[in-house]
Amino acid sequence: MTLKVGVLGMGAVGTYYGWLLHQAGCQMTTIHRSDYNHVKNHGIRLDTQGETFHWTPHELLCSGEVLAEPLDFLLICTKAIGNELLIDEIRSLISDQTAILIIQNGLDGERPFMEAFPHHQVISAIAFVCAHRSGPGHIIHEDYGGLVIGNMTTQRTQSLERIAQYWQQSGIRCDISDTILVDRWKKLLWNATFNPISVLTGQTTAGLVNDDSMNAWIRQIMHEIQELARHDKVELTEQMIDQNISKTKAMTPYKTSMLRDFESNRPMEVEAILGHMLTRASSVKDAPQLRALYQLMMSKNQLMG
Repeated sequence: MTLKVGVLGMGAVGTYYGWLLHQAGCQMTTIHRSDYNHVKNHGIRLDTQGETFHWTPHELLCSGEVLAEPLDFLLICTKAIGNELLIDEIRSLISDQTAILIIQNGLDGERPFMEAFPHHQVISAIAFVCAHRSGPGHIIHEDYGGLVIGNMTTQRTQSLERIAQYWQQSGIRCDISDTILVDRWKKLLWNATFNPISVLTGQTTAGLVNDDSMNAWIRQIMHEIQELARHDKVELTEQMIDQNISKTKAMTPYKTSMLRDFESNRPMEVEAILGHMLTRASSVKDAPQLRALYQLMMSKNQLMG
């Protein structure tokens, strides 16, 4: 039976991972806000690794429209800002059997969905991808693309393994984790460092890691994240810090998602990436770099819009 998947949040992440599932044979429904008319008339264009693909989803909806068929999975790929405001919209997109899969940055983004839909399977997904939206219905994939996914509310299930297999068939790495919170902290080593620093400096990833003084600052911040994680019973090793920096040096020079949001005058995921981490480890008093970054980024966020 064909897997029926919906995507809410058709930015770079939602489009890229939705397209991969389409490539693997899933029946895709996409829910649009700003670019519905463009995609309806012209479809979706994805540029990846020197190739261009054009994609027309099975079902295209404007936000608020009713589904033609129940979904097996609903992917939430919006920015991790105001998840509580999505609850009413999601009620009209899921049936009793729909699993909710959240591909977002930061910590605790799943909580509003777990509280609102206690009888649904809620899956957390962590994306390792460099991609951006260059215009209506046009996504450019620059580098990487792997996923780590894991259940928040149950142990491994057949449906979790099934969607992982579809992504694997599409050609990317998709690992299933039984300790998804640990994996979220691992991702924060990168996100909570490179994202805010890129906004404060205006630099790409290459500009940050290839500057000795900036590199030293990056390590300082990663060591503070390491300490905060310990208070959440997560051990982040020195090797993980080294790997984050070496992999960033090897990647295509990349303008972070937070920097792109800042330059486009859009709200940034400051609370999800920095605030929730500091709240979970509120008893830790010696994270001056992170607390300063948080205050600076909150000030910039208040100027957005």
